[in-house]
Amino acid sequence: MKNEYEYKNLLVPVKHPDDVNRVTELSSVLLDKGRVTFLTVIKKGSFPSVQEDWRKSSRAIENYENKITSRKIRIMPKIRYSNSIWKGIVEQAEEDESDMILMGWGRKITFRSLRQTPVENVLSHSDRDVVVFRNQDSNITNTEKILLPVAYEDYDYSKRLSLVLQLIKSTGAECTLIHILRKGHSREKVEKIFHGPRQYMKERGTECKTKIIENDNIPEALIQESENYDLIVLGPTREYVFSRYMFGWLTDEIVNNAKCSSIVFKEAELPWKAWIKGAIYGLGKELLNFFK
Repeated sequence: MKNEYEYKNLLVPVKHPDDVNRVTELSSVLLDKGRVTFLTVIKKGSFPSVQEDWRKSSRAIENYENKITSRKIRIMPKIRYSNSIWKGIVEQAEEDESDMILMGWGRKITFRSLRQTPVENVLSHSDRDVVVFRNQDSNITNTEKILLPVAYEDYDYSKRLSLVLQLIKSTGAECTLIHILRKGHSREKVEKIFHGPRQYMKERGTECKTKIIENDNIPEALIQESENYDLIVLGPTREYVFSRYMFGWLTDEIVNNAKCSSIVFKEAELPWKAWIKGAIYGLGKELLNFFK
């Protein structure tokens, strides 16, 4: 696995005051020094309808800035006009050379959504690291127990683990690696899956617990287990770039129904590469299901 990562340039899109309250504390936890850009994207022609929320958000950002004056973090509020929210976010991240986009999960995303939300579009189109946060607690700093699902032996979890390390550093939380064991899979294989992430954390001074749950329904198992934790850290499934009508997205179901706060972390990836990998993985899975 690769070395530890340190973020110094965060882009935080805000639409209304709830977004500010949801993500400002997390941004201060993830960043020791650097720049946080709070971005308000206004669709052309819609400013009169959003200006009151914008004023409230600006006041909330000012209050947040006053809390961290002693730290080496620079706050930069920005407004961008765009034909769509998600394009404005992606374009601003490119202009600023942001190393992470941090967003709030917002409203519940359903399986039958006819239009993709800005969150889904940013996940699909941005070539930056993207973190999406759904807060179930008043303050991320209250986190004591973190749940980190790991599924693949051949996957490099180092960026996701670095994120968890930063959370542990800021909160003192403990971390449990979990794998959902389905029929036909061996426990010996799971130990190999655990080895890389566990060793990565150990080399950086953190001992992780491990847990195996036998269940063919991955979302059901993780949602039930989330009752015992304050935060679950997930990645999007490998076919996230496709419409849920084609393959679906397990992450939606888990985040929408988890009993604790959730972070979805998607690593920086060029969209065309994601589409190729998603196509191979998704089509392979569908073929396996077809011949069962």
